[in-house]
Amino acid sequence: MRLFYVLSNAEAVNVTAGEYWLDSDPGAGNGSPFIVAPGPSPNIAVSLPFEALGIGLHALGVRFKDDRNIWGSSEVRLFYVLGNTTANDIVAAEYWLDTDPGAGNGTSIAVESGASPIVDVDLPFNALSVGLHQVGIRFKDNRDVWGPSEARLFYVVSPIQAAAGNTLVAAEYFLNYDPGPGAGVPIPLPTDGNWDSAFETITDSIEHIPGGKYWIAVRFEDERGVWGSMIVDTFTVLPLLTILPANPPLLNWQSDSSSMYYIHRAASTNGPYAVIDSTTLRTYTDTENPTAPVSRFYQITQRIDGQFSAFRLPPEPNQPAERHDTKSTRRRAQ
Repeated sequence: MRLFYVLSNAEAVNVTAGEYWLDSDPGAGNGSPFIVAPGPSPNIAVSLPFEALGIGLHALGVRFKDDRNIWGSSEVRLFYVLGNTTANDIVAAEYWLDTDPGAGNGTSIAVESGASPIVDVDLPFNALSVGLHQVGIRFKDNRDVWGPSEARLFYVVSPIQAAAGNTLVAAEYFLNYDPGPGAGVPIPLPTDGNWDSAFETITDSIEHIPGGKYWIAVRFEDERGVWGSMIVDTFTVLPLLTILPANPPLLNWQSDSSSMYYIHRAASTNGPYAVIDSTTLRTYTDTENPTAPVSRFYQITQRIDGQFSAFRLPPEPNQPAERHDTKSTRRRAQ
C-alpha cells in the first residue's frame, strides 16, 4: 500500500520553499527551512545536525511549498545514528533460525577479527520442516556491542537428504494445449531403451500435422510420481512440395512469404543435396534434369526468422504416410 496526494489542479507549479523536520512533525511551515532555487523540480543539499541526535532510530521528513503558497505532504525516511563514526573491528558473529533468541544467544559463527569480515556457515536445513523459514545474522564489535539482526526469508522444498537426483520413469508431450500432467501423448522409452537415470534423452516424431504455427511442450515424471515443469519450444509446419509429372520436372509449392526460396537437388535420397538455383516465385522448372529415366531428389528451403525451414514432398502412391517432424524429410521424383 502507498499514499498519494491529489492537488487541486493538474497545472505545473514552481517550488519556492522547503523545510525539514526530525522525529516529530511540527506542522507545515514550522520546520527547519533550507534554501531552494525556485522551479518545478529543484535539487537541494542540506547538512543535518546528526551530532545533536541520540544513538538509535530517527525519522527525517522533508516538504516543499509551491508558488500558490501551498505546502505539500511530507516525505519521510528512517535512519539510524551510531554511537560514533570510527570503524570498529568485528570480533564475533551468530545466526538464528525462525525465532530471534536475543543478542548473544544465537548459534555462534567463526569470524576473523576485522572491520568487514566475510563469514561462511553451513545452515542445518535438513533439520527444518518443508515450508517458509527465516534466517537472521548479527555481529559484535570490539566494544562488546551487538549490532541489529539482518534477516532473510527462505523456503525449504524438501528435506536435504532427499535432494539427490530421482530416476525418471516417463515422459510426455502435447501441442498448443496442456491437458494436465499425465494426460499428454506418452513417449514410450528414452533413446537408451530404459528409464533408469535422473537424466534421459528422448526422441519422437509426430505424424499428419496440418500446416501452421505450433508450440510443443515436453515434461518428465520421476519415481515419486512427480511431474516436472514443461520444456517448451515452437515450430512451423510449412506446405508440402509437389512435383508435376512433366519433363523436365515442374516443382510447385505454396507459402505466405515472399522471401527467397532455395532449390536443392541430389542423386540419391541421402544426398548430398546441392543448391541449384533460387527464386522468389513459388514454382520452378528443373531444365537441367536429364531426359533419361534417372531419379532426382529435391528439397526447397526458405530462411524464416533467421532459420531455414524445409518444404517436403508428399508420400508416393501406395506408400505409407511420412512422419512429419521438424527435420527435413525428402521423397524422390521419377
